[in-house]
Parts: sequence; structure tokens; C-alpha cells
Amino acid sequence: MKEKRKGMLKRAGDTMSRMFSGEPRKGAFSRSYGATSFDGARTTDRLRGSLWSNSSRSINSILDQELVDLWDHVDDLYRNDSYAASAVNGRVNNVVGRGYSLQARINPNSRLVASGAVTQELAEELNETIEARWKLACKSPSVSHGYKEVMRLAQRSKALYGEAIVHYTVSSDEYQPVRVEVIHPRRLADPTGSWVYRGGEKVQLTPEEQKNIRMGIRRDPLTGEVLAYYIQTSEVDDTKDMTYMFAEVSPSDIIHSFEVKWPGQIRGIPWMAPVVNELKDIKDFAEANLVSEQVSACFSAFIKKSNSTPYDEAIANAVDEDESTGMRIEELEPGTVQYLASDEDVVFTNPQKPGATLGPYMEWRLRNIASGLDYPYELLAKDYSRTTYSSGRLSLIDGRNTFQVWQQDDIREIWSRVYGKFVEALIVRGELAVSATEYKSLKLAALEHEFVPEGWDWIDPVKDVRASNDSIDGGINTKSDILASQGRDYEAVLATRTKERLLELEADAQVAILRKELEEEHDIVLGDQPQEDVTTLEGEVSETDNSNEDN
Repeated sequence: MKEKRKGMLKRAGDTMSRMFSGEPRKGAFSRSYGATSFDGARTTDRLRGSLWSNSSRSINSILDQELVDLWDHVDDLYRNDSYAASAVNGRVNNVVGRGYSLQARINPNSRLVASGAVTQELAEELNETIEARWKLACKSPSVSHGYKEVMRLAQRSKALYGEAIVHYTVSSDEYQPVRVEVIHPRRLADPTGSWVYRGGEKVQLTPEEQKNIRMGIRRDPLTGEVLAYYIQTSEVDDTKDMTYMFAEVSPSDIIHSFEVKWPGQIRGIPWMAPVVNELKDIKDFAEANLVSEQVSACFSAFIKKSNSTPYDEAIANAVDEDESTGMRIEELEPGTVQYLASDEDVVFTNPQKPGATLGPYMEWRLRNIASGLDYPYELLAKDYSRTTYSSGRLSLIDGRNTFQVWQQDDIREIWSRVYGKFVEALIVRGELAVSATEYKSLKLAALEHEFVPEGWDWIDPVKDVRASNDSIDGGINTKSDILASQGRDYEAVLATRTKERLLELEADAQVAILRKELEEEHDIVLGDQPQEDVTTLEGEVSETDNSNEDN
């Protein structure tokens, strides 16, 4: 033990020696402790001389020590601050809305399908069956949340904690062949002991396994491949269930979705992390102004008396007084005339009202917060008072670019993987007209699909429709892209329009036949009215017959 301690002290001494000598350690850069060529590399502030409050720790070391505090602060803001709640709820509504719509895309002409392996009729049948079963799973009455509610919950977890941890497994449920559950990020943590549940059995982790677990994730020390996730079986800090046991879950059953901002990062960073202090500051500033306004609304008067006699003291003892201070308390009423003695004087308080700085300050800070969140200020503050068509359009376009990135992350990392297991579960159940053997040869083609996010309303429908038509006529855009931006599918719209047109043609043909019959029967000539209702035509014929009878 003494030798080990000596070795540790020697390594620490060597590190300190290299630090002050400028000698780089093996496999690392040296640090500058003198004059620098780049101003940005200075370790002191050029104006105030204070040290930079930066950390040289790895990103995972920082998250390991500070992530829980960040979660606590974000939770508090989301519960108690209106702007934090507006940002999170607005993000969920704009990114997910009422949920992503599934479109199965099995195509018999795909290069992924062998010639003649899938007919057009079979492909259409499979697509319709998959979509119908997905819709049923989205509104399942047998579980507490359908898929679309889970979509919103996963996005809310990303907005609050910077990551969504989704547990998805094959289920025997009639409506949902794949059960999807969003797990609170706090439950993904290092086991508190060496015993965990593995495959339903309680086992003890080896020292090597324990060593490779960090923030609830066990990785291969050489390749970095995720080997297992460790999920606490109860909610963290629950006041009723305090088992503190962990379950080892296979990576094939867990989707860990987060934005990697630093190489090597293994846990998500809360979206509001850069603006937590600013949100807290404006909340405190608004409360301070409220207190100041309450104080300034207080109108008080004090009676000053230069000399007092025993009689005055007796009068003072006869009136009400504050029990805590012993001061006399009088009340003023409108229209009251009070005569004062020669040695008495009235002094009124004049509390200073806060200046007119609250509005400009709040707007300035909220714009900073919106910039830090990469989120439109108008949506954050719900302030459209200074928004013109052009400025509002630019702001929303910028925001929607970010929303689309989040949408594609959601679809690619979470829901496309859920869809793959969903299709396989349907085949195992025998609900698709494809055997397991056939599916293996068609797997890539059978998994072709598309999730269509909910579209956004136009800012100015007239101008936007005109611009869309001009872009299509000019060949710089397509109908598919225009409809996709509205959360709609071109093929579905075209099929609906075709159906409507066929119904219109059928109705026109029936009207034409009826018109001809009426003309021949009553020896009249009706106008060319192909869209006229049958009832109107019969009314015209009736009026013509009555006119002939009168003549």
C-alpha cells in the first residue's frame, strides 16, 4: 500500500513539474503559461485580469459530476417559470405536434427487391395492413399511452434533459405488438451495488464489468461498443418504492437518442443548459419588481410630536397599536379633517416606484435566451407586437429549420427502429401475407417507409400559395415537396383527388342522362348545366309544364 501511495505521489509531482516547465506529457498537448499569439488563448481576461472559469476535464467527467444538478435546475424552471415552460411545450408542439404519420413504402420495383418477388397487389396489401395496424397502435385502448403520446413524451424528455431513453420490446398486447416506453434519464445510472437483474435473474457483476460502467452504460474498453444499459427498477428518489435495484438491459431493447456535441460524449446535455442562469435571473428580476411595486403602492403618514405629556401618553395607550413594535396605528379616510396640536406635524412617506426598465430588460434577456436555445423569440415570449410579415416569416423559417433537424433525429434514431421491430412482430404473429423465410430475402425492401411530420400553417395563405404555385411553374420545386412541408403526402392527395374527380364525372354523367330523358319526355331544351343538381332540373321541368298548361 505504501509503495502504491509513493507511486501516486511521484506521478502527481511529475505532472506538476511538467505543468510549470511547459514540457508536454506523452499523448497530450502542453499548456501556455506566458505570452500568447492568439488573444483567445490567454488564461486571463484582458480587461479585468480575472481567470477564465473554464474546465479542462473531459466532457464525460463534467457530465458525471454536474448532470444531476442541471436536471434539478431545469426541472425547477419547467415547473415554476412560464418562459421555460413555454420553450419546452412550444418545442414539443412544433416538432411533434399530434404525432408523425406512418407511410409504408414497400415497392415491388425497388432495386432492393428481386424481379417478380413481390407483386404490385401484394405490396399494396402489405402497405395497407402495416399502416392500419400502426394507426391502431397509436390509439391503443389497452395501454395508457399510444405511440403518438409516446412521441410527444420522448421529445419532451429531449427538451428537458437533452436525451430520450426508449425501452421497446415485443409485446403480446392485441393492439401494440411492440411496447414502447420512455424511461426517465435519472434511472439510467451506475448500479449502487454489484447485484443486478439479468434476464430476470439476480446476478453479481464482475469487477471488470463494474469498472467499465459509466453513467449507467457499460462499454467495451477497446471499441467503445455499448454492451449493456443499467436501469433502476424504481423511480429515482421515490418515497414509496425504495428498492434501488437495477436491471441490465440489452442494447437491442434500448434506444438512447441524444445530440452529440462533443466527441466521445455518452450522455445528453439539457437543451436549456446554456440559459439556465438567465432564465433564473429574469424570474428573480420580475419578482423583485413586483415587490417594489407593492411597496410603492403603500401610502403611509407619520405624526411627529416634539413634546409629550402624561395626557398624551394616556391617549396613545388608548388607541390601537402594532403588538410587534408598540407603534400607534391610525387610519386615514377620504374627506377627513384632522386638527393637529402646535407641536405636532405630519410626515408622508414617498416610496420610489421602480423605473420603466422592466419591459426593455426582459425583452433583451429573452432575446438572449432565444438565441441560446436556437428558438424563435416570438414563440418563446408569445410576443408578436412588433412582428411584420417579413420579420415573422424570417423568424419562423429559422425556427422551422431547427424543428426539422429535431424531427429527422426523432424519426431516424427512434421511430424507424421501432418500425423495424413492429413489422417483424406482425410477421411473427402471421398478420402479414409474408412468411418469415420470405421476409429475410425482402427485409430491406419490406422496411422501406416514411414518417411524415405534422405540417405548419402558412403565415399568409394567399401569398404562400401564390409563391408555391410560382415555384412549381418555374421548375424549382415539386408538388411532393410543397405538400410534405404541410405534413401531407402527394400520393395520398393525388389518390383522394382522383377519387373525387371520378365521383364528379359519375355525377355529371347521371345528370346528363336525366337531362336527356327530361328533354325527350317533355319536348323541351334545357340549358347546358352539367353541374346542376337533379332537383333543380326537375324544378325547371315542372315550371315549364305548368307554363304550357296555362297557355
